[in-house]
Amino acid sequence: DELFGDFAKALFTMFQVCTGDGWATEIVVPMMREEEEGSAPFVLLIVFFVSYILIVAFVLLNIVVAVMLDEFFSQVAKEKERKLEKEIKEIEDELSDHPTGPLDP
Repeated sequence: DELFGDFAKALFTMFQVCTGDGWATEIVVPMMREEEEGSAPFVLLIVFFVSYILIVAFVLLNIVVAVMLDEFFSQVAKEKERKLEKEIKEIEDELSDHPTGPLDP
């Protein structure tokens, strides 16, 4: 009841498990000690918390990788745009060096 008494407590408890902040000593061990009649067996606790940690770690890793890739692709696009602008400027400078006007026979 102390860890999962209402939605806010349960949310904070699962956030604590997600971050790895003392989840084994502050959450799982007390739950093992309080194993009462009709509560989830110890094996189910282990399966739940280990699977939760693996899924959350996988999801968070994918989010970090997605953000990094998005930033990488935006930087590549900016670099291509700069390179194209530089090439256009070089061509314009090269064309402006030649005199324009009628040719003398």
